[in-house]
Amino acid sequence: MKDSHDWTINVEYRGEQVDLDLLFYKWMRCELVHNGGLPVDLPIDESFADPRSCSVRAGGAPDYMVLVSPGWYWFLVGHVRSTVEQAAND
Repeated sequence: MKDSHDWTINVEYRGEQVDLDLLFYKWMRCELVHNGGLPVDLPIDESFADPRSCSVRAGGAPDYMVLVSPGWYWFLVGHVRSTVEQAAND
């Protein structure tokens, strides 16, 4: 994803500063592919005011969760589709 944008968002996750690219790849993609679900401390949260937005909320005590809005799902799906289409056209 870093090739497609020039911004970085860092959040604290499991006691470390992690950029969203790594968070999505290591903790979302890998967990979904290898374990069939998201980590309990990294849910897609339906309670965001605009579910189509790409929002992140890092929560502190007591849960220490990173909440991502449903819009990230659609952002990532669109990114994958455009990457596949671009590869097919090259």
